[in-house]
Amino acid sequence: MVEETTQETPATEEVKADAPEQKASETNEEGLMPESEKPVEGNAPIPEGLDEEIFDTETRTLKEAAVVERLKQKEEDIAKWKKQANDMRRKLAKGVEAPEKMEAYAENYVPEERYEFIMDDNETTEGKHIHEVLGTLDKFAFDHGLSVETAKDLKNLYMKYAEDVQIIDGRSEEEKAEAKAKYIAEQKKLLGDDADQILKANRKFTEDYGLWSDEERKYLLKEMDKSAVANSVWQKVRKLFGQNASDDIPVRGVSVSGLPDDRTLADEYYNDNTSDARRLEILQLRIDAGRTGGLPSPR
Repeated sequence: MVEETTQETPATEEVKADAPEQKASETNEEGLMPESEKPVEGNAPIPEGLDEEIFDTETRTLKEAAVVERLKQKEEDIAKWKKQANDMRRKLAKGVEAPEKMEAYAENYVPEERYEFIMDDNETTEGKHIHEVLGTLDKFAFDHGLSVETAKDLKNLYMKYAEDVQIIDGRSEEEKAEAKAKYIAEQKKLLGDDADQILKANRKFTEDYGLWSDEERKYLLKEMDKSAVANSVWQKVRKLFGQNASDDIPVRGVSVSGLPDDRTLADEYYNDNTSDARRLEILQLRIDAGRTGGLPSPR
């Protein structure tokens, strides 16, 4: 029997070169698959990220009790890591130990005397706002491991800012009274020499005239107390109503729709030297200007 031999030609060598290489991971030198890639029972690998402690290779399902225990352990680990991080922050906060509980920041905060009143205010909008911001600062201080003293400095800075932008008023009663008196004097000066009479007449008109509801009347009176501008506007409103609510209102010759105020018109109307034709003209001008009611009584 003649033994057949195969002689490799350049062509067969080229075919070998083009053939895909066998992956090293498929078998090792002994022709066996590496342990890490061996399929488990059932001829399927364990899904990535799982292990035999929490994955049943026979039923191909998760072990519920084992998964719950694993998650519980993870939560404990995360809590431990957070505590370690917070402890480190506290140690680095100016070398001063930070409190263990966030409530300690509020318990140890005593504001400057001028701001003490706001600490007991949980009803007004301003009080609620201040307490909300202070609580936010407590959380910030705790999360960043700040000392109680550092947190106090932050709060004092905020309280000063809140006063500067008029969220709160930390002035004493004497300071408030002095500032109010100064403001009133400045506003009266803007109204002129008849300021007291103007303010009195404006208030009387608002209180007596039946057009307003109680809520509207309170609002108008409140606005009148604020500035000379509000009272100047109110003078013009009274003139549009013919000044019937208060005939003794002092005026300063301010015109409405180009027509002199009713007090000025009344003085001309009742003047002995005014002709009947002019009197009729005055009445017609008032009608054209939309004024209701009669002229003020003669002086």
